[in-house]
Amino acid sequence: MSKRSGQWVMGCLVAVAVLAGAETAPQAPAEASPQAKAAVASFMQGPSVFIENAGQWGAPEIRFALDGQGANVGLTDRGPKFQLFRELPRPAAEPAAEPAADPAAPPDAKDRAPAPREMHAFSLLFDGAAAVSPEGRGLSGRTYNYNVGPVENHRAGVPSYESVWYPSLWPGVDLEVTGRRTGVKYTFHIAPGADWRPVALRYDGVQGLSLRDDGTLEIRVKEGWEPLMDAAPLVYQEVNGEKRPVAAAFRLVDGQTYGFDITGAHDPALPLIIDPEIAWGTPR
Repeated sequence: MSKRSGQWVMGCLVAVAVLAGAETAPQAPAEASPQAKAAVASFMQGPSVFIENAGQWGAPEIRFALDGQGANVGLTDRGPKFQLFRELPRPAAEPAAEPAADPAAPPDAKDRAPAPREMHAFSLLFDGAAAVSPEGRGLSGRTYNYNVGPVENHRAGVPSYESVWYPSLWPGVDLEVTGRRTGVKYTFHIAPGADWRPVALRYDGVQGLSLRDDGTLEIRVKEGWEPLMDAAPLVYQEVNGEKRPVAAAFRLVDGQTYGFDITGAHDPALPLIIDPEIAWGTPR
């Protein structure tokens, strides 16, 4: 069980950077062995959980929040809300004549202090979809306590889930959201006979979208920021227990909205899976 603060960044999203999970991310030193670096990379690619909003946050529109690294993700009825962070240059060193704030502190204490960070918030909206309350599925076994902030927001034993589902966002289309520490995966489950073409996702609060030559969707968050990447979607059907890929690509509707083009042959009598993933990397 983990103890958590009940505070939210900008009154909206759970501060994942502040509300550290039960696990602590391993840090590989600059001269770490390949094995140590591989272990860190494996940890960061590992699964994360979605914490239910049981009233511990003063933002009822947030139904669940991702317990990840380097970003805050809150799930609302209309789609995810993101907060990304990037490290800013450290301020210039104080003049040597100025006394240290704490004479007992070691000389390198300032160097070890957390670097200042900048935050940018944006949303991903389900364009033209029904307003659906998401549902947590698959209890993770991890629970959280919130005992900081207003007493009325204190909660104990708040559950978390391995995935969150949006049922019937569009007719015959369910969305499954799963997380890892540095990304979010969206899996659209298209029922037999349902139309996938209305599925569209719109970014609000970003600079724009573009497609790379390899089919990757590039999300330009803000001038001077590294873009987010959404690899070309994996689309498939399961036939006799085997995944059969179906040719597909992202389709830009406009500078803020995208959908999918499914060009490969597939059986309309079977479910169809559309499986994109957005990655934001780790804090810089």
